[in-house]
Formats: sequence, structure tokens, C-alpha cells
Amino acid sequence: MPRNSTSMEDSDLITDTAELTTESAFVELLGRPTRVRILYVLAFAPDPLNPATIAEQADISRNAFYDNIGVLEEYGVVEQSGSAGNSPLYTFADGDLETAIRMVADHAGARRREIRDAD
Repeated sequence: MPRNSTSMEDSDLITDTAELTTESAFVELLGRPTRVRILYVLAFAPDPLNPATIAEQADISRNAFYDNIGVLEEYGVVEQSGSAGNSPLYTFADGDLETAIRMVADHAGARRREIRDAD
């Protein structure tokens, strides 16, 4: 994957693969099967979906959907793209997995800088 020049600094990159399995943003984002199921449904949906449809297609409860959607939105891989009546519609942000992964990595880099600067 080519590096984006406006992306993270080298000091923010995860260089030890062990970090990918402990406290990284990738594990926070994808470490729960429910989040992976939601992403899978949205990644292949031709149109934005409401929470009930996502939950049904992902074979999860609506409560599980609502417990996890905020994290996916925070990392920028899922976005609200309107509404149908009173129900929000969600879509896979950008539709480009590489871009979504970069967004997660950028978010992780920002969090690492916050932690480093707080010490």
C-alpha cells in the first residue's frame, strides 16, 4: 500500500506486529465479531441500509448494532448517509477499503501522539 504523504509520521506507525494484536486501533475496531459482521454487510450493500436491516443481515440484535455502530463511525469506516422516516441510513464510508484502513491508521496515530504527549 503506498504511503500517503499527509498521513502519519514515521514515529506513529506500528512497527512491531505484536502491537496489532494488543492495544492497536485495528484490534479496537475489528476485535469484535459484531463489528466485522456490520462492516461485511455494509461493504457489500448496494445502497445505504437502516439499522434493522443491517442487524438482520448481520444476524445480530439491534442492541448489538447500536452498541457497536458508534465505534465504527468514530473510526470513519461507517457513516450515516441520510434517513428513511425516523430511521438513519448507514453506508460503508467511501466504499474503498484501503481508504478506510488509512483512516483507522491515522486515528490510531493521533491517539498514540495524545498518549505520548500526555506523558
